[in-house]
Amino acid sequence: MEDEIVYQLTLEWTEADPATQAAEHPQRRSQTLSSDMSQLVTIGRDPNCDVVLNDQARSVSGVHAGLYFDPKSLSFHIRNLTRDRLPPKQPNPIWVNGQKVIQEELSIAPDSQIQLGRMVLKVKSIEAVIKDRGVTLSRGSLDALKVKCSRLQNPHYLPPEYQGQNCPYCGHLVLSASLVIPPPEPAKAPKTPASQVKPKVESTPSALPPQQGSPLISRLDIQIDESKREKQVNSILKADFFQKLLEKSKKYRDPDGNDISDASDPPNRSK
Repeated sequence: MEDEIVYQLTLEWTEADPATQAAEHPQRRSQTLSSDMSQLVTIGRDPNCDVVLNDQARSVSGVHAGLYFDPKSLSFHIRNLTRDRLPPKQPNPIWVNGQKVIQEELSIAPDSQIQLGRMVLKVKSIEAVIKDRGVTLSRGSLDALKVKCSRLQNPHYLPPEYQGQNCPYCGHLVLSASLVIPPPEPAKAPKTPASQVKPKVESTPSALPPQQGSPLISRLDIQIDESKREKQVNSILKADFFQKLLEKSKKYRDPDGNDISDASDPPNRSK
């Protein structure tokens, strides 16, 4: 049996106590409605309505408003059920967040304010509930609903507008009846503070012990290391040679910079 998606909308409002009909002590009421994709939820004073309002002022019509779920936009809409009244009767308007509704059908969302006559209803929440044989598997806001592609392993979860199209990541078909609430992503490991990160110590190839089972690689590393050392020694010797040569050239020059290397040394006059 496939999982079933039930769309739930919760309304809350205040009205007079039905037992005492005392308007001085209003009661707060709340009602959660479950709707499939074709059911119309009715609101009014009529006892046969899905949401019955106790309106002493009779400003609310018997069957005043209807709520339904639109599967294409994944949202609830409200309809004025008095809009088709014939004269001399006049439609009884609905106000949604200050906007007058007679012929139009407006979408509603959590925290929407719906005014019927003198009564104001608030949309407390709208949720999608995934059930299997009546048992709730998961629930979440309508924004959490996704469609998944037909790839068997690790399917991709996409926005509902991808229904009937190909997955942009793997090319698999996105089934139109695959609305789900994706599973939560696995928790990521906490990052280690920078103060606790140990710096990496890089070892030179000569400091590493030869690896067993790879004598060719070990010999090659040693040869490369010896070649580097030889180049370093040669560069040091060359630098030392040129330094001594420079000092020697300075020794055979007079204070004016003239070359006196060919001049004979003064005779030794010591007795």
